[in-house]
Amino acid sequence: MLDQVDPIRIPAATAPPALGSPPEGAIQLPACVSFGATIDRQIATCRRYRSPLAVLCLNIDNLMAVEQRHGQLVEHQVLCSAWARLATGLREQDISLHTGRGEFGVVIRNALAPVAAVVAARVAKLLAEPYHVNDLEIRLVVSSGYAVHAPGSDTDGNALEAAATLARLAGRGMGATSSAPSLMRPECQTGE
Repeated sequence: MLDQVDPIRIPAATAPPALGSPPEGAIQLPACVSFGATIDRQIATCRRYRSPLAVLCLNIDNLMAVEQRHGQLVEHQVLCSAWARLATGLREQDISLHTGRGEFGVVIRNALAPVAAVVAARVAKLLAEPYHVNDLEIRLVVSSGYAVHAPGSDTDGNALEAAATLARLAGRGMGATSSAPSLMRPECQTGE
């Protein structure tokens, strides 16, 4: 079924030129990619197998403050560490993407709202734990939101991403993960 589809592999990007080359074995932040296009590809697979999926939008709300207070190098190290933590909070079948400065997207395969809520809460908690860079302890403020695509829905990737982003914005500052209003047709809402 859906588990047989290989996840999309995103090549790692190099550190920003101002930082120089990262040390050998250092965590690399992947290049930014289009979340909507990735979701569209996954929706096509879901339609073939009649399986659900959810998307999760995450944002590090205070990343600019980290850069302003501690500099670009510390900000980059924290961001790379956040990327590594994100991967540890996901299931093997899920796909994580770097979608912008301090922004990540996750495609949560075979998931309706209850699974998406668990994954979103787990990841947000991991990303909000303190980061230790040199002698600094840095805490990030993370906002997240998710939206669900059910079999039979005609929603596209951009609409699903927009719904998850709106849910993220609605929950910002509340310390909680938000979900978007369901994008499923009424006849597809069973099982929630």
